Amino acid sequence: MRSQDETRRRGERARRSVCVLALCSLLLPWAAQGQDVPVPVETHVPICIKALTFDRSLPKRAGDEIVFAILFQPRYLASNSTHDEALHVVRDLGIDDINGIPVRYVSIPVSDEADIERAVLDSEADILYVAPLRAVSLDAITRVSREHDVMTCSGVDGYGEAGLTLTVAARAEKPEIVINYTAMTEEGVDFTAQLLGYARVLNYREAGANATGAGRRAR
Repeated sequence: MRSQDETRRRGERARRSVCVLALCSLLLPWAAQGQDVPVPVETHVPICIKALTFDRSLPKRAGDEIVFAILFQPRYLASNSTHDEALHVVRDLGIDDINGIPVRYVSIPVSDEADIERAVLDSEADILYVAPLRAVSLDAITRVSREHDVMTCSGVDGYGEAGLTLTVAARAEKPEIVINYTAMTEEGVDFTAQLLGYARVLNYREAGANATGAGRRAR
C-alpha cells in the first residue's frame, strides 16, 4: 500500500505535468502586436499567471492571499490601454485561486517614480505586472520589488533585460518566456526547473553554482 507521502508526491507530479501542458498550449503562434508589447495582452497575461504555478516560494511569499497588481500610468495611452486590456483578460479568465491560494487583482495607477514605492506597498502586491511606462526608470520598481519580495512580470519587450523577473517576448512569431535569473532570486522567487527549461534565462552565468542545469543560457 502506498504511503501518504508517496501519494502526495505522485499527486504533485501529476499536477505539475498538467501545468506544463497548459503552459505549452499558451506558447502557440499569435498575431503580431505593437513594438513595445510584441505579444498581445490576451496571450502574455495568461502566460504570466500560469507561470506563477511553477513558483515554489509563492505560498510563503503570499501567505493566505495572492495580490496580483497591475502598475500603469493613466495619462500614458499605451500604459492605460494595456492596463484596461489586462483587467479584461483576468476577468475573462476567471482565475480566483493559484495553487489553492485565493488571488485578488488590483490596479496601481502612478504618475512618476515618486509614486511607485508608496503605491506598491499600499497595494500589498505579491505579483507586480508592469504595463508600458514613460519617463520612469525601472530601477524605481526593482528597488521596492527586491526589498519586499514582490515578483515582477510584464509583456514589454526589453523589461526583462532591464531587471524584471519574468517577461514574454516574441521569437519566430511565437511567445517566448524570458526569466532574469538575478531578478528572480533577489525577488525571492523560486521557479521550478520545468519552467526554466522552457524559458530563455538571462544572467544565468551570474547566478552561481545553484543555477547549474536550469534553463537555456542567453547568448
